[in-house]
Amino acid sequence: MNAEVQFRSAAFPAYESEEDEVNPSRWGKRLVEYLSRGFQDQHLQTGEPYAEDWGWALPVKNEDFSVFIGCGNIDGTTDSFLCFVEASRPKGLRWFKKIDTSKKVLAILDALDKVLRANPEIHEIQWDANRAKSDSRGHNAK
Repeated sequence: MNAEVQFRSAAFPAYESEEDEVNPSRWGKRLVEYLSRGFQDQHLQTGEPYAEDWGWALPVKNEDFSVFIGCGNIDGTTDSFLCFVEASRPKGLRWFKKIDTSKKVLAILDALDKVLRANPEIHEIQWDANRAKSDSRGHNAK
């Protein structure tokens, strides 16, 4: 199960040297730092963020399978971001045991939604079609 959310905010500009860690015109480190702090209030433990070529990954601690939140700015913008949740079953267990990732992923999505909506500098929150919600500040999510 994977899901994504797009939103706008000027609260997460690139660090000066961030392009050295990810591809040019890519950033999101301030955003994953913000999410990591916000998840503490939601009782979700995270690991250390790490750079990817498309932005930043924030691992969420989980014993049964690997899961992370990926974040980055949207091409050609300075204030539009995309975050997605990706879960993968451990390869060795696929043949022996069925692992349901949906409960944990839904909990992460709910926490992500709460953390984003708690910040008045984040607006135009739009979940993918499978996770449509109405933005509490009067914007309709798609």
